[in-house]
Amino acid sequence: MKIHSRLPTIAFCFLCVIGAIGQAADREDIKQINVVSDEWINYTNKDGSGAYWEVVKAVFEPLNITVNTRVMPWARAERTVKNQQADALLGSYYQADQLNSFIFPKWHIGIEDPIIALYKVNNGVHLNANNLQSLQNKRIIWVRGYEFDKTLFSGITINKHVITKPKQALIMLNLNRADVLIDYEQEIRLAAKEANINLNTTYKMHVIKKGNKLYLAFSNTPRGRYLSKIFDQQMESLASTGAIKEIYAKWGFPDKFTD
Repeated sequence: MKIHSRLPTIAFCFLCVIGAIGQAADREDIKQINVVSDEWINYTNKDGSGAYWEVVKAVFEPLNITVNTRVMPWARAERTVKNQQADALLGSYYQADQLNSFIFPKWHIGIEDPIIALYKVNNGVHLNANNLQSLQNKRIIWVRGYEFDKTLFSGITINKHVITKPKQALIMLNLNRADVLIDYEQEIRLAAKEANINLNTTYKMHVIKKGNKLYLAFSNTPRGRYLSKIFDQQMESLASTGAIKEIYAKWGFPDKFTD
Protein backbone atom coordinates (compact mmCIF):
# COMPACT_ATOMS: atom_id res chain seq x y z
CA MET A 1 0.00 0.00 0.00
CA LYS A 2 2.88 2.36 0.75
CA ILE A 3 4.33 1.69 -2.66
CA HIS A 4 0.97 2.39 -4.31
CA SER A 5 0.50 5.60 -2.34
CA ARG A 6 3.72 6.98 -3.79
CA LEU A 7 2.82 6.24 -7.41
CA PRO A 8 0.84 9.49 -8.01
CA THR A 9 3.73 11.51 -6.57
CA ILE A 10 6.27 9.71 -8.72
CA ALA A 11 4.10 10.13 -11.78
CA PHE A 12 3.63 13.83 -11.05
CA CYS A 13 7.37 14.40 -10.67
CA PHE A 14 8.01 12.46 -13.87
CA LEU A 15 5.56 14.71 -15.74
CA CYS A 16 7.20 17.81 -14.27
CA VAL A 17 10.59 16.66 -15.51
CA ILE A 18 9.18 15.90 -18.96
CA GLY A 19 7.50 19.32 -19.03
CA ALA A 20 10.71 21.06 -18.02
CA ILE A 21 12.64 19.19 -20.71
CA GLY A 22 9.97 20.15 -23.24
CA GLN A 23 10.21 23.81 -22.29
CA ALA A 24 13.99 23.71 -22.52
CA ALA A 25 13.71 22.10 -25.94
CA ASP A 26 11.32 24.85 -27.03
CA ARG A 27 13.76 27.52 -25.91
CA GLU A 28 16.62 25.86 -27.78
CA ASP A 29 14.52 25.45 -30.92
CA ILE A 30 13.52 29.12 -31.21
CA LYS A 31 16.31 30.67 -33.22
CA GLN A 32 14.21 33.18 -35.16
CA ILE A 33 10.92 35.05 -35.08
CA ASN A 34 8.92 36.08 -38.15
CA VAL A 35 7.18 39.45 -37.73
CA VAL A 36 4.87 41.10 -40.28
CA SER A 37 3.40 44.58 -40.55
CA ASP A 38 2.29 47.25 -42.98
CA GLU A 39 4.85 49.78 -44.18
CA TRP A 40 5.06 52.93 -42.07
CA ILE A 41 7.98 55.11 -43.09
CA ASN A 42 10.68 55.29 -40.39
CA TYR A 43 8.69 52.86 -38.24
CA THR A 44 8.53 49.67 -40.35
CA ASN A 45 10.60 50.29 -43.47
CA LYS A 46 10.73 47.56 -46.10
CA ASP A 47 14.47 47.09 -45.57
CA GLY A 48 13.93 46.12 -41.93
CA SER A 49 14.96 49.48 -40.50
CA GLY A 50 12.69 51.79 -38.52
CA ALA A 51 11.79 52.53 -34.92
CA TYR A 52 9.29 49.68 -34.42
CA TRP A 53 11.52 47.09 -36.07
CA GLU A 54 14.45 48.27 -33.95
CA VAL A 55 12.47 47.85 -30.72
CA VAL A 56 11.55 44.27 -31.67
CA LYS A 57 15.18 43.51 -32.47
CA ALA A 58 16.27 45.02 -29.14
CA VAL A 59 13.93 42.55 -27.43
CA PHE A 60 14.89 39.34 -29.19
CA GLU A 61 18.35 39.63 -30.72
CA PRO A 62 20.24 39.77 -27.37
CA LEU A 63 18.78 36.27 -26.81
CA ASN A 64 20.23 35.11 -30.15
CA ILE A 65 16.76 35.06 -31.75
CA THR A 66 16.95 36.48 -35.26
CA VAL A 67 14.11 38.85 -36.18
CA ASN A 68 12.84 38.33 -39.73
CA THR A 69 10.73 41.30 -40.87
CA ARG A 70 8.25 41.40 -43.73
CA VAL A 71 6.09 44.28 -44.97
CA MET A 72 2.70 43.74 -46.61
CA PRO A 73 -0.74 45.42 -46.68
CA TRP A 74 -2.28 45.48 -43.20
CA ALA A 75 -5.22 43.18 -43.91
CA ARG A 76 -2.90 40.53 -45.36
CA ALA A 77 -0.47 40.89 -42.45
CA GLU A 78 -3.32 40.32 -40.00
CA ARG A 79 -4.48 37.22 -41.90
CA THR A 80 -0.94 35.88 -42.07
CA VAL A 81 -0.63 35.80 -38.28
CA LYS A 82 -4.18 34.55 -37.77
CA ASN A 83 -3.38 31.66 -40.14
CA GLN A 84 -0.21 30.96 -38.13
CA GLN A 85 2.04 31.69 -41.11
CA ALA A 86 4.03 34.23 -39.09
CA ASP A 87 4.79 34.60 -35.40
CA ALA A 88 3.63 38.14 -34.71
CA LEU A 89 1.78 41.17 -36.09
CA LEU A 90 3.42 44.49 -35.31
CA GLY A 91 1.20 47.50 -34.66
CA SER A 92 -2.09 45.93 -33.56
CA TYR A 93 -4.58 47.39 -31.12
CA TYR A 94 -5.55 45.24 -28.16
CA GLN A 95 -8.72 43.49 -29.39
CA ALA A 96 -10.73 41.55 -26.82
CA ASP A 97 -12.75 39.88 -29.58
CA GLN A 98 -9.57 38.54 -31.24
CA LEU A 99 -8.12 36.57 -28.33
CA ASN A 100 -8.76 33.30 -30.17
CA SER A 101 -6.39 34.45 -32.90
CA PHE A 102 -3.85 36.62 -31.09
CA ILE A 103 -1.92 36.65 -27.84
CA PHE A 104 -1.44 40.19 -26.59
CA PRO A 105 1.50 40.70 -24.22
CA LYS A 106 1.25 42.92 -21.16
CA TRP A 107 3.67 45.45 -22.61
CA HIS A 108 2.76 47.65 -25.56
CA ILE A 109 5.42 48.58 -28.10
CA GLY A 110 4.47 52.21 -28.68
CA ILE A 111 1.73 54.81 -29.02
CA GLU A 112 0.24 55.40 -32.45
CA ASP A 113 -0.12 58.82 -34.04
CA PRO A 114 -3.48 60.58 -33.62
CA ILE A 115 -6.13 59.68 -36.19
CA ILE A 116 -6.84 62.56 -38.56
CA ALA A 117 -9.85 63.52 -40.67
CA LEU A 118 -8.70 65.34 -43.81
CA TYR A 119 -11.18 67.24 -45.96
CA LYS A 120 -11.38 70.21 -48.29
CA VAL A 121 -12.23 73.51 -46.64
CA ASN A 122 -15.14 74.31 -48.99
CA ASN A 123 -16.69 70.89 -49.62
CA GLY A 124 -19.51 71.12 -47.08
CA VAL A 125 -17.88 69.11 -44.27
CA HIS A 126 -18.31 70.73 -40.86
CA LEU A 127 -16.64 68.42 -38.35
CA ASN A 128 -17.59 69.25 -34.78
CA ALA A 129 -15.06 68.61 -32.06
CA ASN A 130 -15.34 65.09 -30.65
CA ASN A 131 -18.57 64.52 -32.56
CA LEU A 132 -18.30 62.23 -35.55
CA GLN A 133 -22.09 62.31 -36.02
CA SER A 134 -21.46 65.35 -38.21
CA LEU A 135 -19.94 62.94 -40.77
CA GLN A 136 -23.23 61.04 -41.08
CA ASN A 137 -23.84 59.96 -44.70
CA LYS A 138 -20.55 61.49 -45.89
CA ARG A 139 -18.33 59.65 -48.39
CA ILE A 140 -15.45 58.51 -46.21
CA ILE A 141 -12.30 56.75 -47.39
CA TRP A 142 -9.46 54.95 -45.60
CA VAL A 143 -6.81 52.27 -46.07
CA ARG A 144 -8.03 48.69 -46.21
CA GLY A 145 -7.63 46.80 -42.94
CA TYR A 146 -8.06 49.70 -40.48
CA GLU A 147 -11.77 48.89 -39.93
CA PHE A 148 -12.68 52.38 -38.70
CA ASP A 149 -16.31 51.50 -39.34
CA LYS A 150 -16.16 49.14 -36.34
CA THR A 151 -14.28 51.52 -34.07
CA LEU A 152 -14.64 55.22 -34.87
CA PHE A 153 -17.96 55.04 -36.72
CA SER A 154 -19.79 52.35 -34.79
CA GLY A 155 -23.47 53.29 -34.88
CA ILE A 156 -22.96 56.04 -37.47
CA THR A 157 -24.24 55.65 -41.04
CA ILE A 158 -21.45 56.46 -43.48
CA ASN A 159 -20.70 55.79 -47.14
CA LYS A 160 -17.31 54.12 -46.78
CA HIS A 161 -14.76 53.20 -49.40
CA VAL A 162 -11.49 51.37 -48.70
CA ILE A 163 -8.32 51.48 -50.78
CA THR A 164 -4.83 50.00 -50.55
CA LYS A 165 -2.63 53.10 -50.29
CA PRO A 166 -3.06 56.62 -48.78
CA LYS A 167 -1.86 58.22 -52.04
CA GLN A 168 -4.81 56.71 -53.91
CA ALA A 169 -7.22 57.97 -51.24
CA LEU A 170 -5.76 61.47 -51.35
CA ILE A 171 -6.09 61.62 -55.12
CA MET A 172 -9.76 60.60 -54.83
CA LEU A 173 -10.30 63.31 -52.23
CA ASN A 174 -8.59 65.85 -54.44
CA LEU A 175 -10.88 64.89 -57.36
CA ASN A 176 -13.97 65.24 -55.12
CA ARG A 177 -14.70 61.51 -55.33
CA ALA A 178 -14.73 61.36 -51.52
CA ASP A 179 -15.56 63.84 -48.78
CA VAL A 180 -13.20 62.82 -45.98
CA LEU A 181 -9.97 60.81 -45.67
CA ILE A 182 -9.31 59.08 -42.34
CA ASP A 183 -5.66 58.24 -41.67
CA TYR A 184 -2.62 59.13 -39.58
CA GLU A 185 -0.99 62.53 -40.08
CA GLN A 186 2.40 61.19 -41.12
CA GLU A 187 0.80 58.89 -43.72
CA ILE A 188 -1.29 61.77 -45.08
CA ARG A 189 1.69 64.10 -45.39
CA LEU A 190 3.83 61.46 -47.08
CA ALA A 191 1.02 60.68 -49.53
CA ALA A 192 0.56 64.38 -50.28
CA LYS A 193 4.26 64.76 -51.02
CA GLU A 194 4.19 61.71 -53.27
CA ALA A 195 1.08 62.97 -55.13
CA ASN A 196 2.40 66.56 -55.26
CA ILE A 197 -0.68 67.89 -53.46
CA ASN A 198 -0.42 71.01 -51.28
CA LEU A 199 -2.37 70.48 -48.05
CA ASN A 200 -1.79 73.98 -46.67
CA THR A 201 -4.20 75.94 -48.84
CA THR A 202 -7.38 73.98 -49.55
CA TYR A 203 -7.41 71.23 -46.92
CA LYS A 204 -8.11 71.04 -43.22
CA MET A 205 -6.85 68.43 -40.75
CA HIS A 206 -8.87 67.57 -37.67
CA VAL A 207 -7.72 65.22 -34.89
CA ILE A 208 -10.62 62.86 -34.24
CA LYS A 209 -8.93 60.38 -31.92
CA LYS A 210 -5.77 60.34 -29.85
CA GLY A 211 -3.37 57.50 -30.48
CA ASN A 212 -3.94 54.06 -28.95
CA LYS A 213 -1.34 51.74 -27.51
CA LEU A 214 0.08 49.45 -30.17
CA TYR A 215 1.07 45.85 -29.55
CA LEU A 216 3.16 43.08 -30.98
CA ALA A 217 0.31 40.58 -31.29
CA PHE A 218 1.53 36.98 -31.32
CA SER A 219 -0.07 34.05 -33.08
CA ASN A 220 -2.19 32.00 -30.67
CA THR A 221 0.08 28.95 -30.54
CA PRO A 222 2.36 27.46 -27.84
CA ARG A 223 5.28 29.08 -29.67
CA GLY A 224 3.44 32.41 -29.69
CA ARG A 225 2.72 32.17 -25.96
CA TYR A 226 6.37 31.51 -25.22
CA LEU A 227 7.53 34.39 -27.44
CA SER A 228 5.02 36.67 -25.74
CA LYS A 229 6.51 35.82 -22.33
CA ILE A 230 9.99 36.58 -23.63
CA PHE A 231 8.74 39.88 -25.01
CA ASP A 232 7.26 40.96 -21.66
CA GLN A 233 10.39 39.97 -19.74
CA GLN A 234 12.70 41.84 -22.08
CA MET A 235 10.46 44.92 -22.36
CA GLU A 236 10.39 45.21 -18.57
CA SER A 237 14.16 45.54 -18.57
CA LEU A 238 14.43 47.77 -21.65
CA ALA A 239 11.76 50.16 -20.35
CA SER A 240 13.36 50.45 -16.91
CA THR A 241 16.74 51.39 -18.43
CA GLY A 242 15.22 53.91 -20.83
CA ALA A 243 16.48 51.96 -23.85
CA ILE A 244 13.06 51.99 -25.59
CA LYS A 245 12.72 55.76 -25.35
CA GLU A 246 16.27 56.13 -26.69
CA ILE A 247 15.35 54.13 -29.79
CA TYR A 248 12.32 56.29 -30.51
CA ALA A 249 14.28 59.51 -29.87
CA LYS A 250 16.96 58.32 -32.30
CA TRP A 251 14.32 58.03 -35.03
CA GLY A 252 12.80 61.42 -34.21
CA PHE A 253 9.81 60.15 -32.21
CA PRO A 254 10.57 61.10 -28.59
CA ASP A 255 6.94 60.80 -27.46
CA LYS A 256 6.10 57.41 -28.98
CA PHE A 257 6.49 55.36 -25.81
CA THR A 258 5.22 55.74 -22.26
CA ASP A 259 5.69 53.12 -19.54
